[in-house]
Amino acid sequence: MKSAFHRSILALTAILVVAGVSQANAQQKPLKKYDSGTKEFWTHPPDDWFLGDETEAQKGLAPPSGPPTGASDAELAKLIPKIKLPAGFKIEVYASNVLAARQMAWGDKGTLFVGSFGLGNVYAIKDNGGKKEVKTILKGLNMPTGLAFKDGALYVIAVDKLIKYENAEANLDNLGSGKVVYDEMPSYAAHGWK
Repeated sequence: MKSAFHRSILALTAILVVAGVSQANAQQKPLKKYDSGTKEFWTHPPDDWFLGDETEAQKGLAPPSGPPTGASDAELAKLIPKIKLPAGFKIEVYASNVLAARQMAWGDKGTLFVGSFGLGNVYAIKDNGGKKEVKTILKGLNMPTGLAFKDGALYVIAVDKLIKYENAEANLDNLGSGKVVYDEMPSYAAHGWK
């Protein structure tokens, strides 16, 4: 009985010593802090700084682009009737051939502008008497997923810059290169693709 008691005391002492050493080591290592409020930080992040839940093996890789569209028109025609909606609601395909659609913004004259995820395109959809006309109005941008429309201008976020296209609805056939109005954002894809 006495030896079992001594073994218990010894085990408890060992646990307390290990816990104390672990706590002392944890207190000796200060938490790393990064000053992310500077442009330098975003253009040259520290080597040990990870983006979100990124692992070392994933570091520097772009997010997977996936397929440009989830389903063909024929597949959607079969799927839509199976979707259960509350009374008074309906669902339909608004426009076809708007690949990798991500974010949308309405123009003042009824044009629906749509940014794309990995294709680099911005689309304009016009409703011509119930028939939707889809135009690719911008190509080659870096993930133009963020869109806004204000006072006749289309604003597009292409990961690291904000581009303004004046009088957009009147110039759907030739928006030009636009004007970069802000470009002090991180240039890596994980910042602007969401």
